[in-house]
Amino acid sequence: MPEKLSNLGYLKIGKETTGRGVAVIPTVDVPLYSETIFPNTNLQTDNPIIGNPFAVYNIFPGQRDHNGDIEVMCEPRTLPHFLNMLLSKTSSTANGAGVNTHLFNLASPNQSNSSYTIDLLKGDIVHRFYGCEIETLTPVWKNDSYMTMKLAISALGQVSVVSIASGATTTITLGTEYDPSPASGLVVGDVITVVHMNNGVVASKEDTTITAISTDGLTLTVTSMTGTYVAGDQLYIKARSVSPNISNPFNWSRTEFRFGITAAAALNNAHTPLEKSTSFELMNNLEDKGGARRSGDYDPVSLVRKQGNASLTAKKFLNDGSELNDFLRMVKKACVIRMFGNLISGTTFNEFRVTFNNMKLMSSPDPLKSGEIIYVEQKFQPQYDTTDGQAFSVSVVNDISSYVTSTVPSSVSPSASASPSPSKSPSSSPSPSTGV
Repeated sequence: MPEKLSNLGYLKIGKETTGRGVAVIPTVDVPLYSETIFPNTNLQTDNPIIGNPFAVYNIFPGQRDHNGDIEVMCEPRTLPHFLNMLLSKTSSTANGAGVNTHLFNLASPNQSNSSYTIDLLKGDIVHRFYGCEIETLTPVWKNDSYMTMKLAISALGQVSVVSIASGATTTITLGTEYDPSPASGLVVGDVITVVHMNNGVVASKEDTTITAISTDGLTLTVTSMTGTYVAGDQLYIKARSVSPNISNPFNWSRTEFRFGITAAAALNNAHTPLEKSTSFELMNNLEDKGGARRSGDYDPVSLVRKQGNASLTAKKFLNDGSELNDFLRMVKKACVIRMFGNLISGTTFNEFRVTFNNMKLMSSPDPLKSGEIIYVEQKFQPQYDTTDGQAFSVSVVNDISSYVTSTVPSSVSPSASASPSPSKSPSSSPSPSTGV
């Protein structure tokens, strides 16, 4: 078979509305540059005293975790989905003429707005991660020009290649080598490829559609199959077509940094041109990026949030003594970062705005090097502002009024699905939901 090119794959995301970790069929296509998400099985080696000279007597399954980084295009139509996975949504407001503002912040109790299902196509096989949330968001300006985001993602579970115990006609019984509920992450309406293996080599395969999943996650009902399948055979989610609905990404040339004594003042102040190594990071820290691996399940049962945080590093040429004075006096600084995109209507552009309400300079070195310009590299630490009632906020201005979750294809009846159990379970199709 030919080698597999990464660029023929895809990233699809979908908002989970029935419950965190209840998978959906993702339908939102996002341009992807790299990813490192993979299931960590955390196998345990055993070395008992049992009259054996070899150091490993057995290997047992451990509790799993699923996390890694992805780098995606930062553009206004898909950006709110990722902010949903990081922060709480404060509001979505229609401003007229097709302009909408989506506002995000930290909330109490601290939780992201929603978890998501993510499909990654690698070669012929879809790797689905469900219950996905984000811990950190860091912008990257590719080639010092257009904007991407590096996102640290954690998930509650995954499904990729699933072993088969037996199958014929319209019923497939799944193998339990990986998990006692092997259909977890599969969804009614998924088109799957069923593969017959012969001595470890693909002998034949066919496509069919899931119409029902048993409550215990052991059995799939499908539309039809011509083959008969036995232990050692496998199935996986079939690749789908890609149809992105995106705008142009934000870029460095239209990124403005506005400083002031307060956030309100900073918003109205003139832009301070900064150097290209300037960066910021938004964090909503997890107790454990692997999730809460409690009793009763190989996978984590929750992604527990602790506290949010943020940072800003600004590089600019040495102007006067004000930079040093602000550092030594611990002067309060506010900053509004405005990243603009395409024109939406009138004089309103797509915008990604980050507001830091109260920051202190943690360092502000201005080193000398022969033959070079003197630059100040300032590291700001945001803190909670008691007047504004927040440390930071994030907003996106775009032309999308609502963000609807994925739904089952119209050819499949939602009533065919079994109801999910309270614990880990295969998911039925959630009803559509409006709002970000």
